[in-house]
Amino acid sequence: MAPGLADFRAVAAGLPALVPGAVHLELPWAGHPPSLERPAETTGLLPESVAPPR
Repeated sequence: MAPGLADFRAVAAGLPALVPGAVHLELPWAGHPPSLERPAETTGLLPESVAPPR
């Protein structure tokens, strides 16, 4: 059986507990990969330590 949306959401919500300094953000406007849907907005959400130079 393929995983459903609830499975992916649960995994995403649990990642900050495994990655030091990580936070979980829900993007209500994202229906697909946010970096493809709204690249500028998504890049703006990244901390300076991982964001590409502007």
